[in-house]
Amino acid sequence: MEKENQDQKSIFLMACKIIAFLGILVVNILISGIALEILISNKITNIVALLINIGMYASLIFILIYICRQQTWINKEGQPKWYKLAFKIIEFVLLLGVISLIFNALSTIIISNYHDTNNQNILNQLLANKQLKWFMIFQVSFLAPIIEELIFRGVLVKWFFKNRVKIQWILSAGTFALMHEQSTILAFLMYFFMGSILYRARKKLGLLGSIVIHVLYNSSLLFIFYII
Repeated sequence: MEKENQDQKSIFLMACKIIAFLGILVVNILISGIALEILISNKITNIVALLINIGMYASLIFILIYICRQQTWINKEGQPKWYKLAFKIIEFVLLLGVISLIFNALSTIIISNYHDTNNQNILNQLLANKQLKWFMIFQVSFLAPIIEELIFRGVLVKWFFKNRVKIQWILSAGTFALMHEQSTILAFLMYFFMGSILYRARKKLGLLGSIVIHVLYNSSLLFIFYII
């Protein structure tokens, strides 16, 4: 009887975690949508719109950090010296870039009418808008990678399959890919492999390490393709 009660309690807790995690994803999507609507509308000044957006994102980041407060932010076990750590971070960033190049090249070769991924198309449209450009650069370079790492390598890693690393890795990389791309299998696989690399970085360097790597990758990509 006691074991049955424990099993029911475990199922209930797991259901609550799943609902809460899905809720976090929905809130993230809603905040992104509301932020764009506020910036596009001319009903309030740009400064007020910027302050509202920063407040919304800051609140979400604060909540996520609170949930992840007991996570391994810095993996101190076997941590290399600072210069070796810097090289390791650069290695992960370059690996993300290589994955992106390989899958974009494959998509161009295999798909005759290949076009950019949904994620890239949305980004292109938003950056073309002068009113949104600089906020979008800040969002894509810093806000998005921080929030995504806190969700997919922070909350998810804390709440689900702690003792089953392979399932946790597939879940982390899979949800990360689904949130970015659903248009083609190749595009989905690209984000899945990128999510896998970031999951590996999270396990090797800690949550802060995966955040730094994601921020550097997004910033480098924007600098190379949209600013230069």
